[in-house]
Amino acid sequence: MDTFVRFNHIWIMPMFFVLAGASSCFSLRKREIGEYIGERFKRLIVPIIVGVLFFIPPQIYLERLSSADFSGTYIQFYPHFFEGLYPNGNFTLNHLWFVFYLFVISLISLPFFKKSTTTEWMNSKKPWILIFPLIAIVIVEAALRYIWPIYLYPTDIVIFLIYFVCGHYIATDSSITNAIKKYSNYAFLIGLVMFSVITAFYYLNIIPAPRSSLRYVVFQICWSMTGWFWVLAIIGLGLKKLNRQHTGLSRVNEAVLPFYILHQTVILVIAYYAVQWEIGLVMKFLFILTSAFLVTVSLYFTVRQFNVTRVLFGLKRKANKTLEIERVPQGAFFARLILWLSD
Repeated sequence: MDTFVRFNHIWIMPMFFVLAGASSCFSLRKREIGEYIGERFKRLIVPIIVGVLFFIPPQIYLERLSSADFSGTYIQFYPHFFEGLYPNGNFTLNHLWFVFYLFVISLISLPFFKKSTTTEWMNSKKPWILIFPLIAIVIVEAALRYIWPIYLYPTDIVIFLIYFVCGHYIATDSSITNAIKKYSNYAFLIGLVMFSVITAFYYLNIIPAPRSSLRYVVFQICWSMTGWFWVLAIIGLGLKKLNRQHTGLSRVNEAVLPFYILHQTVILVIAYYAVQWEIGLVMKFLFILTSAFLVTVSLYFTVRQFNVTRVLFGLKRKANKTLEIERVPQGAFFARLILWLSD
């Protein structure tokens, strides 16, 4: 199970930022810079505020109850949520860090997007076009990871920025997506080898401590290379096998952000009580998984019914039509995956 979790951790957040970067391409095609910034604020900052006020406090409350750091009702705890920064205090974004980072990166990446047209260096199917971003990631790892080793500190912000910019340009022109499709099998093999190296580090219990040695930097570079090649391999697979229209995708895409905001609080509330039951571990897991999914979906369907809640959760008002996939002839695979970000 640890290996499975580690594997997903390596590539899933970089993939999210690649997809978000692709959505910025579609969004900037139909908006001026000022409109784009305003749209990012409505779609990302407003949901963060809603999440911080209503969905993050229950998570910290249950954590403090479990660790015996607080005793009392949720109403009594709520004012204390805004006292100090987590972990010494209580205030935190928790899983909404991704949405906040996405907003910040969406703004600081704008200078890279002054020209959305294809440049000559992109118009190639040669493999080096896919290696250049990896070189940038490796340089960042070598230069910054030793200084800021903690996850989600400046090192990771810069790396996420690189993935975001890559996603934008991947969606800009079909030449890049063609290169990904052509070399995705090689990316898969390299990614598999690199992940085997990472797994060996853990299996042999030779994970270097942060800032301990050059081996630590080498380990982090291997980690980043693994993530990059798996992102390429998965995008390539999607471009080959999933790049087609489906009537239900627009509805699913609309649900992504509300589902993300809601899911963690629902899971933790249900799990807090379920883990105390005298039943088997497998039964607890299945109950938490099934009930959390059903409750989150039910809450989402409630959110989408009213314009007020739609706006608060980053959705468009009902009166506006959802972006049609046919309006985005290039990079359609990305449009279908991250449609909720591109309107």
